[in-house]
Amino acid sequence: MRNIKFILTLIMFLPLFTFAQSEEVEEYISEHYQFAQEVDSLYGIPASICLAQAILESAYGESVLCKMAKNHFGIRDGNKWRKYKNAHESYMDYGLYFKVTSVVCEWPYGSGPKRWAEVLTICRYAGDVPEYGNELMLLIKQYNLTQYDRQI
Repeated sequence: MRNIKFILTLIMFLPLFTFAQSEEVEEYISEHYQFAQEVDSLYGIPASICLAQAILESAYGESVLCKMAKNHFGIRDGNKWRKYKNAHESYMDYGLYFKVTSVVCEWPYGSGPKRWAEVLTICRYAGDVPEYGNELMLLIKQYNLTQYDRQI
């Protein structure tokens, strides 16, 4: 009986948690979309992909790595996490990261978010996570992130 009460309580409050999380993600987007648009303009990486990765990699700014090192993308220097002064610096380094790693993988500059998501998965940006591209596309759709993309 105790377990049933716990499960019912959990089910009852789950929508509130999801709503709160959604609000936090929306707040993260409103605070960072300009950086993503700058990455789009300077480096040719769709702002929607940039934002989706930042949301996923930093848990919308709530991860320990993001809070302690201002690292919104999980970028490393060898075995160490890169540390930044602020979010803008993290976003700019993210754009530069793709220029530096283009030797390893041919990034789809000039392509839309769907192709970027596919290539990020193929090139193992997130290691061995086969659903990475799908997760990015779900975030892009859920939060209408393509509205921030540069119109080509």
